[in-house]
Amino acid sequence: MTNKIDNKLDPNWVTGFVDGEGCFYIHLDRRKSSKSGWHIQTCFQIKLHIKDKDLLLQKKSFFNEVGTVVTNYDYNFVVYKIYSLNEITR
Repeated sequence: MTNKIDNKLDPNWVTGFVDGEGCFYIHLDRRKSSKSGWHIQTCFQIKLHIKDKDLLLQKKSFFNEVGTVVTNYDYNFVVYKIYSLNEITR
């Protein structure tokens, strides 16, 4: 059962929050199976302390449940990532 979080965040607040805490990056990987020898992957990411997991779940809800929220209990952080360029530009 999915616990849907209420989607009532102010878009202006989300914009400012992402400006301060978010980033876009491109990950390059050598891959022999690729024609160019490289695998290129885009990513949008917000990484916070584990205590702020609910806030990232609200962000995911705000962005229509696109992306994934992953918790790293060993290092006490949670990260919201969107890998698909199509999903990033929706």
